[in-house]
Amino acid sequence: WAVQLDPTEFGYHYSLGNSYFKQAFKNRKKIDTDLLQKALKSYEKSYKFNPRDTEVMYNLAIAKIEEASLSKIKVEDKYQEISKIVDGDPKDKKKAGDGEGKKAKKDGVKFDLAKKFKNDKDVITLSAESEKINKVAIKLSGEAIVLLEKAVISMPTDANAYSYLGDAYAMVGGTPTNFINASKAYKKAIALDSKLANLYIKMGTSYYLASKIQPRTEDLP
Repeated sequence: WAVQLDPTEFGYHYSLGNSYFKQAFKNRKKIDTDLLQKALKSYEKSYKFNPRDTEVMYNLAIAKIEEASLSKIKVEDKYQEISKIVDGDPKDKKKAGDGEGKKAKKDGVKFDLAKKFKNDKDVITLSAESEKINKVAIKLSGEAIVLLEKAVISMPTDANAYSYLGDAYAMVGGTPTNFINASKAYKKAIALDSKLANLYIKMGTSYYLASKIQPRTEDLP
């Protein structure tokens, strides 16, 4: 009711966002994505009315990162589906070896042409879906980076803020610079709070990925 009474008051939207966010993560094993979306929208409205409030920036960034993380999980699920299709079902391989059904022979291996066509089509569809979802995750993470880079100026001793910043850079990924920035953020978080020792793994992984990616021409000095 408070939001309906005064839709231009950022505090109401902020409080509503906090409530939605808390409820969304009431059960970490089964996150309520609908409530997370509502929290994100409420924070965005609050930020629209008060873009200089550090807490609003911080919570909006966290909501974006959590949403991006869920999107990344969906991408991984799509990749697993693709792997199952590419690797094939062991039962189908056995049938193919026994010569069941209408089979065609290629390079000494029997396979079902109709099923191969369907599998290829499914892989293309899943690849397109995963790419679309990944773009959403990258966009959300990029927006979170902008917000957190501003927020940490006002909260330079908040280890969690740097931890989330590292996550955001890592999820954008793609270039050595992003992974190096992720590593630096994790390092800063650990320096501020030694209890976040689990970030050593994330920091090391980010440095490793940075070393494995060929820099793009536009990223070179």
